[in-house]
Amino acid sequence: MDLDIAPFAHEVTGGEARILRWDEPRDIFTIVVQYPENASMPRSVKIEYWRDKWPDNRPREEDAQPGRSGRAAWKGMDDWFNGGWIEAVTRTKADGRRLITTFAPLKDELPAAEDYNVTFRRTMQVRLGQGVSGCESIAIFTGTTAEEREIRIELGCGLKGDIDCGGDIRVYNGYLKHFPGFHDGRTTISIVSARPRPLSHDSTVVTVRSSLADFSFRPDDLDLGPIWITDLKALVSVENQDIEYSPDLVREIKEGQTVYDMIGGEPEQTLRRALREQPPKRPMHFIIGTEGRRQKFGIEPNGDIFAGLGFIKGVPGPDTERLQWNARRLYFRFHWEQMIQNGRFLEEGYLPIHRATFSRGALDITQEAFATLITGDLSDPVVAEDPVMAMVRLVFRNAGDGDLHIDQSISSECLNPRSSDRLVIHGGRIHADAASRALRMIFDRAGRGRLSVKDGNLRYRLTLAGGETHAVVVKIPFLDLLSPEEVEELSDKRWEEEHRRVRAYWKSRVAQGTQIRTGIQDIDDFHRALLTHILINDDHEVGSNRVIGRVSSFNYGNFSNEAVMQIVELDRRGLHDEAERHLATYLHYQGTVPLPGDFSGKEGLFYGSGGYEHGDYNQHHGWVLWGLAEHYRYSGDKEWLRRIAHKLVAGCEWVMRERSATMQVDGAGNRSLEYGYLPAGPVEDVREYCYWLSTNALTYRGLEAAGSVLTEIGHPDGKRITKDAAEYRRSILDGIRESMIRSPVVRLRDGTYIPHVPSRLHWRGRDVGWIREVLEGSITAVGTVLDPADQISTWIMKDFEDNRYLDLPFNYALDEFEAQWFSRGGFSMQPNLIYALSPYLDRDQIPHYLRAFFNSFAACWRAEIRSMTEHPLPTLADWKGDHFKSSDESMVSYSMRSMFVHEENGDLFLGKGIPRRWLEPGSAVRISRARTHFGQVDLSIAVDRDGSEVSVVFDPPVARKPDRIFLRLRHPSRWKIDRVEGAEIVGTLGDGETIEIPVTEGKLELKVSFKPAQPKADPE
Repeated sequence: MDLDIAPFAHEVTGGEARILRWDEPRDIFTIVVQYPENASMPRSVKIEYWRDKWPDNRPREEDAQPGRSGRAAWKGMDDWFNGGWIEAVTRTKADGRRLITTFAPLKDELPAAEDYNVTFRRTMQVRLGQGVSGCESIAIFTGTTAEEREIRIELGCGLKGDIDCGGDIRVYNGYLKHFPGFHDGRTTISIVSARPRPLSHDSTVVTVRSSLADFSFRPDDLDLGPIWITDLKALVSVENQDIEYSPDLVREIKEGQTVYDMIGGEPEQTLRRALREQPPKRPMHFIIGTEGRRQKFGIEPNGDIFAGLGFIKGVPGPDTERLQWNARRLYFRFHWEQMIQNGRFLEEGYLPIHRATFSRGALDITQEAFATLITGDLSDPVVAEDPVMAMVRLVFRNAGDGDLHIDQSISSECLNPRSSDRLVIHGGRIHADAASRALRMIFDRAGRGRLSVKDGNLRYRLTLAGGETHAVVVKIPFLDLLSPEEVEELSDKRWEEEHRRVRAYWKSRVAQGTQIRTGIQDIDDFHRALLTHILINDDHEVGSNRVIGRVSSFNYGNFSNEAVMQIVELDRRGLHDEAERHLATYLHYQGTVPLPGDFSGKEGLFYGSGGYEHGDYNQHHGWVLWGLAEHYRYSGDKEWLRRIAHKLVAGCEWVMRERSATMQVDGAGNRSLEYGYLPAGPVEDVREYCYWLSTNALTYRGLEAAGSVLTEIGHPDGKRITKDAAEYRRSILDGIRESMIRSPVVRLRDGTYIPHVPSRLHWRGRDVGWIREVLEGSITAVGTVLDPADQISTWIMKDFEDNRYLDLPFNYALDEFEAQWFSRGGFSMQPNLIYALSPYLDRDQIPHYLRAFFNSFAACWRAEIRSMTEHPLPTLADWKGDHFKSSDESMVSYSMRSMFVHEENGDLFLGKGIPRRWLEPGSAVRISRARTHFGQVDLSIAVDRDGSEVSVVFDPPVARKPDRIFLRLRHPSRWKIDRVEGAEIVGTLGDGETIEIPVTEGKLELKVSFKPAQPKADPE
């Protein structure tokens, strides 16, 4: 038989028309309208379907294949809100009192669909107009067949005594033929179940509601064997297999362990192992720039240098008219394709001074490059449009014995759109072409060699004797229309002097704020380099003291959610003035730009940023609310908060006002599933309007944080906002629980099942692509609206580890599961963006936390340039996105910092997540000048040579006293703390590694001795 999906649609009032709307896209082949005997029957029915992105963004089976699953996640889907009605070209025939309508080939409506000339329409809603009035019924078929199945359900498995649970069964995308009720917790149901085609959303879902358990399951999953839901004590099986619950059956069902459980059986993860067990990484470009200026350069692995347009033309300023090249990038090619790339590195391991070496035969070339100002000093107040230059030194060395003739070529070309310069030399200055004033570079020969032009390319020719070295300097201005004074300044720049200034500036800048030393060079250098990435990325606004938080150097503007990640990073480092100037942008442009979605207005909305707005994610607003609250918590600046409180309140009012639109009840007084959620809108880079869990969880976090800090300073609206935040949380939790019940349980790798929490309301089962299901999945609710210790949180974490973080279709394909699962799991295809690690720290699952941290770090790390990629795509060896990806890197830094200092409600935790390997005999780690919600903290830990004693120096916060302070020392050999000298400890936690130390204003210097672990006795 064929499945009729009409019963599973929401019927929407549409005047005389009848609109049928589904929760998921459906492939509709046939519509059958039945008329009563005594009614007139038209010749046809007008049929329209809702269309937006289909068929251009249609799903394909190959989207789930290795190398394609990552990029396919950006495909848009249709929704209920965007698009329009398309009158279908149909064919109708009468069959008694029925009109049977099918669709003409798609090209009859869309001529461009010649290569996809299907006879169905994928849509989320259809409208039946003229001719439907007076009909008796409507049936809609998708080509999905159905079959009868008998299924046994047992509840309360393992409970003693009689089980009186009552209960109800509902079937979605199928039919319930027989349900005799539950008897002693058992029942056998007869259903008609769908057998959908690939890529169809017609799968049957059976929902069980009872006093013992509420859940759903897919009958198709029974093809793999019985469904045993451990935590719900529920068993589902095929009736004719005569399976009944018993402990032996459970042991038979379980095969091996879940990944979640396997993690604890492995040695604690290290960065070395993660790097070793992941593939080598394809190199990517590095960025050089100056703090706050809009002009930045990139350096490709092959030595080519480019200027990236950024927002110079999108947000006009005084520098806009001085830029004559008209493209996204202007490249300077050195033509070293035939040379061997010998390596790249940064000066001192973290400064934005890039060095690369190349060789071929006897010729060695070292390229050194940094960015600096053409006029003025780097320490001068930042002016966004200050002219910037790339200073490049080329050191040629003849490694042979005889003479070596060098012929170095340099060309320049624009990309997007592409055009090549015909370089000319005017008085030692190189211009774009003979007719142009556009200055491309100044080439300082250092008194040797000869410059010429051939075929529009610059040529530098030089002869070096054996063992001889010669250096030249290429000075590349970003702006090609400079004043005579600026050209003179450019010409006068000397490498040694400018290099000394640039080096000193960045060393001084990085020395400000929090310092972390772990003894792992890559990690220490990363933390130092990150600050340079943020300061280079972010543009000062033209004509003001405000700063635009940009999350990459070239293409990305102000993604508010991600910008806040790095703004809070600045606050955690104690750079509060810098953070405040970033936040001033949101405060100044509040309410100026709307977000896409079913919203009523923009008053009070945080998103506008003076033309730098990017991404229009609905979660932007909640992130800014939270970022404003966090700035107060880290800075303790009550006067600032009082000054901006009215804007913070207005931002909260926007949330409360928009939420009221979804507070709808039906005629029976039942609340809608989305009751109290924000109206539908897009999430991240996928554009369909839905009721996304991540958007609401993160907006709640912002609303709650705002209410909390306003209450703390005695603002009259603080308690009201806090109350509304609590109501918002209840609404979100109601939606989570009901969606979880409706969504079918999912299988773990040990053969058991757990409930699944969908990423959005009105969706049953797995979502489409890793962005929806993983990056913006239910993990975002853990620690925001869900208590990390909640049972639902545990189910989410287990599902992510077993199914969403490993293997296709949501992550990278594994060739050898046993060899790869440990170091290639625990992260999404954008490994470092979201707080996916934090729940493990909050749950005190440190091995899980460290595995996720080091694996995510390794997945993106480019050690030679101390930077991280945004996406390792299309494979784990590759890169995709724009860089520096300072938002993602800021999240990595937060995870590092949380190993040392971590706020938990009113408590301060020290050393909670420090890896055991970092506390090996003779090692030392420290964090200094770290800002917490309680004030500044310094912590250093030094281990003696035999590992039996540790010296701890702790400077406590003084701005606000924590309720309690805990110190954890995770000994590499798992030894327990034996004795503490230097302070009277308050108590010891059960793990034997954690002590509660006194809350004091003075420095604590502790000597902690360990008791060696006793070897386990051999069993007799």
